[in-house]
Amino acid sequence: MNHLLLVGAWPELASRLVGLPGRVTLLQLDGMPGGSDLTPYARWAADLIHAPWDQPAKVVKLAAELHARDPLDVVAGYGEFTLSAVTAIAQHCGIRSVPGPADQRPGKAAQRAMLAAGGCMPVRCLVCDGPDDVRRFAAGRPVILKPDLGNGSLGVFAVTDACRIDEGWRWVRAAGLGAVLAEEMLAGPEFSVETRSVEGRHEVLMVTEKFTSGPPHFVEVGHVMPARTAAGPSLEDEAVRALIALGHADGPAHVELILTEAGPAVVEVNRRLGGDRIWELLQLSTGIDVLRLVLLDALGKPPVVDRSVDAAAAIRFVHGDAAMFADGPPVQPTSVAAVPGLVRFRWEPTTYHRRLGHVLTHAADPSRAVHAAEQACASFPDRPPAGTVT
Repeated sequence: MNHLLLVGAWPELASRLVGLPGRVTLLQLDGMPGGSDLTPYARWAADLIHAPWDQPAKVVKLAAELHARDPLDVVAGYGEFTLSAVTAIAQHCGIRSVPGPADQRPGKAAQRAMLAAGGCMPVRCLVCDGPDDVRRFAAGRPVILKPDLGNGSLGVFAVTDACRIDEGWRWVRAAGLGAVLAEEMLAGPEFSVETRSVEGRHEVLMVTEKFTSGPPHFVEVGHVMPARTAAGPSLEDEAVRALIALGHADGPAHVELILTEAGPAVVEVNRRLGGDRIWELLQLSTGIDVLRLVLLDALGKPPVVDRSVDAAAAIRFVHGDAAMFADGPPVQPTSVAAVPGLVRFRWEPTTYHRRLGHVLTHAADPSRAVHAAEQACASFPDRPPAGTVT
């Protein structure tokens, strides 16, 4: 029976450990979602150890000690903050990893070079040493500035006017996530392709349509699945081409793209599950329990994917000033409960782009799911503008 070390989990993922055809030790990273109470995690996993996520040496030491007394077959992690730990553990212990193969996640500039070499649509970019480098690169054209090691729109700044280059430079540097990367600005609707890879075989699970706040920061404000576009095959093909170019062979991936007039262009590849509860949208719209699926893949028991549902799901995030709600969430209007297709409204203020919560909806088609999410959000006081979700 294979022994899997799962690094970091949130409650929904950890609960999928029950009944797996293998043994799982959970190395929980302190500070992960779900709070500090480890009691539920101890029930779900065969064994539980924990360490601070910001002490990588301790994380590797604990994993090595476990491997010495109870050999591990594979180490896996499915969130952004787990990837570096998974890589370090796999390399130190000499075991298989998911995502695999184990290597350090390249910065965005290195990823751009690998994508272009692998046949993906090239995107002009430059690692800049200062604002003057940005000016020379932009040459009067709109550019996107972003941190080379960033994720989740952190530190992103779109420069559409040369007079804002210095402002954009300061914004990116303040994120503290590596060098400043300038890229040509891509125009078109945004999507992500959710994939699953097993021993170099890549399967597209779904194309997600994304909604953002627009310039300058392009903060994601919602998603709908499946995407409302006829360009699915070209998006899917480019996503798989990107995985091959990066050498990704095992594990889920979340490939972000923009559909330009010239075709789909990759924004970035994340070798993990998509965030923002995209895994839940997938289950509501297709019936695929991707959390269970990727755990079975890691244990070497890949099942045939069963798409038992043909529907749609959407999520819409509520943004604002969290200080306004320091005493708790506002009173929920009774009209919210009456919204057809409402699955959940959850109020959970966070400093991440000042998100205050989310609305999750389910419907027969994506347009109805989006409409229901917007209808629910519109019922709350002090809400932000509807953004680009229409």
